Amino acid sequence: MMHMTFYWGTIATLLFDEWVTRTPLQYYLSLVAIVIFAIIHEWLFMFRVSIASKQNGPRAGGLENNAPLLEKLPAPKSGVWDIIVALLYGVNASTGYLLMLLVMSFNGGVFIAVVVGLVIGFALFSTSHSRQTLRPPQGAEAGLCSIYADTDVVFGFTST
Repeated sequence: MMHMTFYWGTIATLLFDEWVTRTPLQYYLSLVAIVIFAIIHEWLFMFRVSIASKQNGPRAGGLENNAPLLEKLPAPKSGVWDIIVALLYGVNASTGYLLMLLVMSFNGGVFIAVVVGLVIGFALFSTSHSRQTLRPPQGAEAGLCSIYADTDVVFGFTST
């Protein structure tokens, strides 16, 4: 049966009919796997942004590449690197949608596991530039908040 509201049980069907947690051990091991998957999702995002920023050169505001596992990337060349970045985008979008589908199981523990994994991944792999974009704007007239300034997606409202 598919739940339409959040529930707190250890029996859950996740993504596939074959992935059913029937025992508490299976459930908690699945939660650990979900946390790891969410961490990998964040790493993929930062890896892709790092490659794209090296390819495009420094942007306005200066993207600093001082995330632990992203520092020693080779300088990318165009052509092949464009294809790699596009493929990484596809993989990253796919992992994001899979995380969304996990949350849509409406299991409270799964929801918490996804959020914890994303938070850990962001803390481990984010650049100092992306952390600065999450700070509240200085001054009420700013009115625009960006989640990741290195992407083209901006969330928020402009004040007039």
